[in-house]
Amino acid sequence: PDEEKVRDGYGKYAIRRLADSLGIPGAWTHKRSEQSPQTRWLRGPLRSWAGEWIEKGLEIHPDASRGRSQWEHFLAHEPKTSAHIWAMISLGMLSSQLT
Repeated sequence: PDEEKVRDGYGKYAIRRLADSLGIPGAWTHKRSEQSPQTRWLRGPLRSWAGEWIEKGLEIHPDASRGRSQWEHFLAHEPKTSAHIWAMISLGMLSSQLT
């Protein structure tokens, strides 16, 4: 039933109630948003690897100056997401398959 899905600010209410009755700790804790380490990796140990693929992708990118600017901004700031960077890396990998 719908009232078992969300109640009192908790999602998956029925499952939480069951977990609580079984003594499973943390049944009533709220989700915490946690960043995956991908952004940190791309700005750290994978930086040169990513940069090489991005440069390769920028060779066929319709707006290479914008793509390069996004990469530089990503490296200089604390971004919350790296999806656009992964797209440029993928473009570089794709372009290497085409040539």
